[in-house]
Amino acid sequence: MKNAQGALEEVTFGTIINAWVIVDTFFVLGAFLVAHSNLKALDKENGRLNFLRYYLHRIWRLTPPVAAILLIMFILPLLGSGPLWKDVIGKQVGNCEKYWWQALIIPINTWTHFEHMCLLHTWYIATDLHLYCVAPLILIPLYKFTYFLSDLVYFRPYPHMGAYCVGLALGYFVLNHRKINMKPTVQVLGWCAAIACNLAVLYGAYEWNRGNLPTKVVDVTYAMFHRTAWAFGIAWVIFICITGRGGLVNKFLSWDLFVPLGRLSYSTYILHFPVLWVRSGLRRELLHFHHYDIFYDFLATLFLTLCLAVTFHLLFEAPFLNLEEVWFPRHGKSKEKEKRVENGTTIVPVAKMEDVVSNGHTTDVFSVRL
Repeated sequence: MKNAQGALEEVTFGTIINAWVIVDTFFVLGAFLVAHSNLKALDKENGRLNFLRYYLHRIWRLTPPVAAILLIMFILPLLGSGPLWKDVIGKQVGNCEKYWWQALIIPINTWTHFEHMCLLHTWYIATDLHLYCVAPLILIPLYKFTYFLSDLVYFRPYPHMGAYCVGLALGYFVLNHRKINMKPTVQVLGWCAAIACNLAVLYGAYEWNRGNLPTKVVDVTYAMFHRTAWAFGIAWVIFICITGRGGLVNKFLSWDLFVPLGRLSYSTYILHFPVLWVRSGLRRELLHFHHYDIFYDFLATLFLTLCLAVTFHLLFEAPFLNLEEVWFPRHGKSKEKEKRVENGTTIVPVAKMEDVVSNGHTTDVFSVRL
């Protein structure tokens, strides 16, 4: 791989080097949706939570696509060849042959040793499921002891728990303080703080990436707070958009094109690592490390993954979502409001944001848009 060291020392490349922290964006979004929808459900049910339904919904939502991609992994060795094919594909398939059952029992997979994990990228799904399982420990006290929140402290020794707690707190705050008054000056300061937090996280490790190790104080401070700082920046964008102050940012995030892409996001995530493995296994020449080549590979991988995700979603995801509607019908669903528009006799159904967020399927981040 040529020219890699030079690229690592570029300031502009910090966005790519530290892009791993962006995964906490999804933890914030997921936690916000879990908090918002389930706090409303607790209010309707007088503080009672149907735990069986709560957990079965998420397991049923996540497991079938994982099982399908696991089946594809066993077929993958027959689909190509190349100098690196056995080294790349063989190792991944070998892990799945030995530990396939751990991939299906999603919570276990995240505790497997890195080198032996089947479907490596499902660590996120497993982590999200762990955090989803412990969320009621926070949500129920939030509902029952609203006036004693200052006495409650929540701490978990997991790297993404900070971001998840930010999302849960945001969901609670939006549900109870949606109509808060905010001066333009406060909004500007909020945007500046959010942008500063996210830029500091992305580029704060620039000198470290060049081989210049920071002091212990800087090292520990960054390690402790960078994920939570990123989560605060993302939480501000969500809050400002959901309260009608997002302006152009909200218009962009509400673009209709994101609706089908949002529905394909889980299938896209499940498929993108196998696509990358196949690409690496089929490679027959040295990789020339250049911005254009990386961008070209990114677009090709994204397009191919999205195309495969359409078929994957229709075969292995959508049918199970429809079965869930039949087997676990939602109760107390908000009635959709209708608004008559000045367009002849056309009646356009308009769903309130509250109804969209509290919809049973939007309690996971893979099927929602702002």
